[in-house]
Amino acid sequence: MTSFRALGVASSLACLAVLILTSSCSDSDDNKSPGPLTCANPGGTVNGAADSHCGSNATTIETASCKGSGTTSFAPSLHVAHHDAGHEEDAGASEYGPTLSNGEGDDDECKYHVKWAPASDTQVCANGDVYFNVTVSTKVDGAPARNVPVRPDSFLNDTHPSVPRTTSSSETSPGVYRVGPVRFDAAGNWTVRFHFHEECNDGEHSPHGHAAFYVSVP
Repeated sequence: MTSFRALGVASSLACLAVLILTSSCSDSDDNKSPGPLTCANPGGTVNGAADSHCGSNATTIETASCKGSGTTSFAPSLHVAHHDAGHEEDAGASEYGPTLSNGEGDDDECKYHVKWAPASDTQVCANGDVYFNVTVSTKVDGAPARNVPVRPDSFLNDTHPSVPRTTSSSETSPGVYRVGPVRFDAAGNWTVRFHFHEECNDGEHSPHGHAAFYVSVP
């Protein structure tokens, strides 16, 4: 009888230890997905003046100028306010254009026209994983931009990035990409910058590009 009682106690302690360890790991894992959330008044675009910074200007993209890896999965990284991996200019100077309102506009260097919207299976809510549908076309002819790695970079301000997440992009139809997840941890008007072909060095005709939009988070 004593041996069975001891065995039962030992088994209970072992289970308790597993539960404690599992809970501890779960609490510290920022990359664990809580799944999509719903909220009474989901966020989305921030209305404003239509983008016109490119006008009729359109930059021709020379895809042969970049022999990139085609990476579609990106490890978590904190927001860097003034430069990214593809830029070779001084880090102290901003290489980015202004953040755009509404759900579409041209990228900073007039290479792409970009449209975005929350994916149909997610809502823009705080503290949940949000995915975006991003449509990318070449500015010079309006053709779908194919096989473009897209990385989201999101921040409330220069000292408040979104929760670090491993993100990915997949082309669901010609020129349309499912991008995310992004996890906003506070209400406000966030900036989400979409980076295109970040594996390419920046250049006048390089496929490397980026466009930023305001996203309202309730």
